[in-house]
Amino acid sequence: LKDEVNVKEVKFGDASEGVADLLAGELANYKRAEVDEETRLFLDCYPSKTLVEEGLVRDIVRRTQGFRKDLDLEYTQNISSHWESPDTEVKEAIHNFSDYIRNETLATDITEGKPPRPGEFHKKTYKIGDKEIDYWIKPHPPARNE
Repeated sequence: LKDEVNVKEVKFGDASEGVADLLAGELANYKRAEVDEETRLFLDCYPSKTLVEEGLVRDIVRRTQGFRKDLDLEYTQNISSHWESPDTEVKEAIHNFSDYIRNETLATDITEGKPPRPGEFHKKTYKIGDKEIDYWIKPHPPARNE
């Protein structure tokens, strides 16, 4: 069921337990759907802060991968990266998921703020919804095959 409806968590409960107890005070965030006479489905339709951050970070990773492609970098070539954004939500998301961003983009570092020598970096500005992120990357020399 979890895979079919693309959710992170599924909770099952018996009606005798009381749905309100099962959802522990979160019932206001759920939409109720009657499946049949004996089955009710409650869907949490409000994204959590973590889910919103994950979506933002996945978009940053996707755009950084496109940036790497634009620069014609080798598939395994590492980069150094810097970023800057006035948006608190962006800052928190990048800080919370920096390991994921580094792993996905092959960045040896992801540093907040402009690079010390901006001329050595390539820069793009990402506009994700109403959020703007300045992003710099510097390719490391390609690995040599010996």
